[in-house]
Amino acid sequence: MPIIRPRSTLKGALLLVACAVGACTDDDGASEPAPSNDAAALDATPAEADMIADGGAPDLAPDATPDAELARVQLQNVLEIGRCENARRIYPALPDEVGHWALERLTPTDTPTLVDGIVYQMFGVDEEEGPFCRSGLPHRVFALVAPEGPPPEAPSDTDDYRTFEITLPESPLEAADVPFDPPFVLDEGDALFVGVEMAAEADTSLCIAACRPLGGALRNRSYWSNATAEPYPWGDLVVDFGLSENFTIRAYGRAPR
Repeated sequence: MPIIRPRSTLKGALLLVACAVGACTDDDGASEPAPSNDAAALDATPAEADMIADGGAPDLAPDATPDAELARVQLQNVLEIGRCENARRIYPALPDEVGHWALERLTPTDTPTLVDGIVYQMFGVDEEEGPFCRSGLPHRVFALVAPEGPPPEAPSDTDDYRTFEITLPESPLEAADVPFDPPFVLDEGDALFVGVEMAAEADTSLCIAACRPLGGALRNRSYWSNATAEPYPWGDLVVDFGLSENFTIRAYGRAPR
């Protein structure tokens, strides 16, 4: 089962480090109170969950389209690190979960939506946390469009399945901006699924950013693959693992005004 604990080295389960950015603790016995996930989890509508009304477009998004009938939009389930008041980092249990995938499902509020790219964040080495998390490990990302619902067990079998090879700089916090050319098109009933491979090397691994929403985590939005190869037996972070976090993976693009 996933646990909330600073710098844990337990094996056999998805691990989550709970700490505010810049205020992580090295006390091995310290932990946050276990959340009451049944009460906190929300089945939100796409309008409530995926479009953060006060967030605007991400800083890495392209300039507004010349087409006067389209507006820049952002699809996200939680606020990104830097705006989230309860930042978290999620990483694989070593060595059992090396190469597992973190996935976020994003749905539009208006259709058709043209998705021009995605942004996700990785924590890395810092003086507070030590060397366990590394942002610079090479890893893969995939993106696809499929009907709303659970992620496909075999993503590569979908019609427009795209993969990307990513290597970020080493730093305490890095953002990856992955543009899509051509953009994905989301119609009514569609969702964008974005998977990030959780790579590891020796006793270090990627630590993907997550946020614990003040209003409670969202069911059926954030998933863990529980395997390194298809078919993936996806597990929901909230429903199956009992966590109160969603990944900060978000998408940017254009939609009708």
